[in-house]
Order: sequence, then C-alpha cells, then structure tokens
Amino acid sequence: MHRVITCDTWEKEFERLRFENKFPPPELYPNEKSRVSLVLSSIEKYGGIKLLHEEPLTFEYYRNLIHSSFHVTWTAISRPLERFLFFLSFKFRPKLTLVVGCGEGTAVGFLAASLENIKPNEAEIIGIDINSDMIDIARRNIKTLNLKNIKVDFLAEDAHQSFDSIGRCIDLLFLDADGNDEKMCGYKGKKIYESLILKALPYLCKDSLVLAHDVRWAKLSGEIDGYLSLVRNLSLFSFSIEVRFDIQGLEISRKGDQIVHPDILK
Repeated sequence: MHRVITCDTWEKEFERLRFENKFPPPELYPNEKSRVSLVLSSIEKYGGIKLLHEEPLTFEYYRNLIHSSFHVTWTAISRPLERFLFFLSFKFRPKLTLVVGCGEGTAVGFLAASLENIKPNEAEIIGIDINSDMIDIARRNIKTLNLKNIKVDFLAEDAHQSFDSIGRCIDLLFLDADGNDEKMCGYKGKKIYESLILKALPYLCKDSLVLAHDVRWAKLSGEIDGYLSLVRNLSLFSFSIEVRFDIQGLEISRKGDQIVHPDILK
C-alpha cells in the first residue's frame, strides 16, 4: 500500500499568504518540528532506512545564515522542507548527493551545511541546473556559508548528461527540475522526472534515496504519472511514500536491491 503523510492545515494557511523576494515566514508552518520528525520516523519504519538518532545542533544557525545571506528571488523550499533536508542528510550521511534543478542553491545549502561538522568527511554535493545564471548565483550563495569540510560543486548543464559524466554511485538524489520544449527533449514541467529517473537508475546505490519535489502540483495535471509508476514499482524501488507537509508535496523513494537491466531503460 502506498502511504501518504499529510497536514491540510498548512496548505490552507499557505494559500492565504503570498510572499515575494524572501523565504516563507515562521508562522506559516505550525508544528514544523513534530511533522518533520514524523516523516523521518515513517521512512525509517516503513522504508527500512537506518537513520542515525543523533540530533544536529547547527540547524537554526545555518537556517538564519541562509535566510540572511542567500540571494533568492523566490523559493518553493518551505520551512518544513528546509528542516527535513538538513536532518535527513545529517542522519542518512550520503557520500554523494545530487540536486537536479538546484536553482539559486537553497536546497544545496541546507544539504551541505548539515554535513559540515562531520569528521572524517568524504561527502560531496553537486548542484545541477541548465540555467548558467542560476548556477552563478548558487555558487555565490554557497560561498557565504564558508563551508570548509564538505565539497560542493555545481554544473550548468542538462542533468541527463550529468549522470554519465559524474559516473559514480549516488546515495541521495533530489529532483526539482522543470523541463521545457527547447532544451529538454520535448518534456514539459515535472514530466522530466520520468526521463531523469530512468537515466539515473544505473547510478543509484543500493538503498539510496530519491526525493521528488512538487509532486502534488504535478499530479493535478498528470505530468508526473510516469515517474510515480516507476518509483512505486517494487521491482525497482522497495519503498515510496508521498509527504504533504506543504502544498508542493514530496515523494520519497528508496532504491531496491535489484540490478537494473538495460531493457528497462529503453
């Protein structure tokens, strides 16, 4: 059975408020801590993911720093998602994280900051966006965090090419890209997730996690149906859960033990 975690109260409050040129205000998301804790415990319980129970102590410091120092035109990374990305990365300890559609680097910032004080540190995070202007902004934003112990890099290219060029086992993949006719092989919007996950499959480590952002919006149009059919296919992924701690929604999937046969990619 496909599980869903939801909180409709936040959605109603979000829809009543518009914000521009800044991050969402704290009062928008009541019970943020408990909701994120519920999601983390659920993926551990139902997904078989082993997470460290150690709590990161630097989250609020980095949240304040990112909010005050990042140049962000607008972001759909909500406060619950900020906390979730930071805590998940800290507790999961991925060696290689890819953020596809990284934009101005908000998600990369939270993922990278969570691993900064872990030693020894072999972790690497790569943000990918086809818009080179966004990549330039993301690089400048990350520099404001003054990270010393975590390697962060950015690629201004079509992510379909990145998996092959990077050529390594991915522990955590965060999809937040949007396709368009001219640059994305005919795919529009979140439909691009389907071709991205097919391209990424051979490079996903055993038990790796894949996070797909904005699934609630995309489900309304049906453009994400192909992607969901893949990550909810038990022959490819052992677990997939939809999280609705904001109106964007997040699908969290765990790669199974199976070896991906080349025929799947055709």
